Amino acid sequence: MRNERTVSLVKGDDRRLNIINALKLIQHDLAEIEEKEIILIKPNLTSPTNPFANTDVESVKAVIDFINQSFGGKEFLIVEGSGGGFLRGINTKKVFERFGYYRLKNRWIEVKSVEECEDFFEIPVKTVDGEKRVRIAELDVDYVISLALPKTHDFAIATLGIKNMMGLIKQEDKVMIHGYRHLPGKLERLYFLEKFVPKRIKKLVSRTSAYSKSVKLIHHNLLSLAKSSIPDLVILDGYYCMEGDGPINGEPVKMNVCIASTDALKADGIGVRIMGLEPEEIGYLYYAAHEGLGDYSTDGLLGEKIEKVRKTFRMHSTYEIQRKWGK
Repeated sequence: MRNERTVSLVKGDDRRLNIINALKLIQHDLAEIEEKEIILIKPNLTSPTNPFANTDVESVKAVIDFINQSFGGKEFLIVEGSGGGFLRGINTKKVFERFGYYRLKNRWIEVKSVEECEDFFEIPVKTVDGEKRVRIAELDVDYVISLALPKTHDFAIATLGIKNMMGLIKQEDKVMIHGYRHLPGKLERLYFLEKFVPKRIKKLVSRTSAYSKSVKLIHHNLLSLAKSSIPDLVILDGYYCMEGDGPINGEPVKMNVCIASTDALKADGIGVRIMGLEPEEIGYLYYAAHEGLGDYSTDGLLGEKIEKVRKTFRMHSTYEIQRKWGK
């Protein structure tokens, strides 16, 4: 059962070793990989330009190397859909190229953008205009790894391993997960994209009724996503995290940590705690726990103690609105 799973928290000066050591600590929970053939690794490449917003390609390589050395040679499929790239008219293939992902390609490793996917299944979501359906890439894999980094977020307070699965959603449908029916207007799009947005525009966008509603709806929609696509293993590469106006335009926080668990909620629960939050403060984590999708308690924590690495992150500029998700 998921609530019997462990979670590791490792701190060190070597990103690769952090990942390998975090996986070694929970290796007894990874035994089922032995029988798997095709493994999906879902990185986070939400930004087409900012390396501190994205999963480092060397982190992906570390995971592949650990699995192959521990469980024999496997086939790997790396899939992502860059949301920030899409808003800028940049195909994810360009993002893969820019951040060195195609160097991983060989006979056993395939790198594929969501734009290249042909088969999708649908899940229901709530929007300001009523219930809609979004399309998620249907992939022929045996095991799913979400390899993300802890970041603040502009709608959901924080984004980690569970929310990272949003990258598998068909690009034009992603706005609906946020509670919108269609792509935002010019002011809202500027707000999503730019780091130095005038305060008057930030206030205008964040005070709109659509935004106030969407920061409530997104948590229900992420629960719907988790029910259909919760990963088998979450690895949070927190060598660098992000605070402030994440998930793209925030500032990096060097934490030198890695978190890993086969209970996605356990991993994300530790992830938000090292950011100075509690999992109960994040709507989709709270809902997922109450739906029995995992256990975000600290039971089974191996490695470092949370209080030794925890920092108080600066939240997104709209945090005071976002934190009202349950009201």
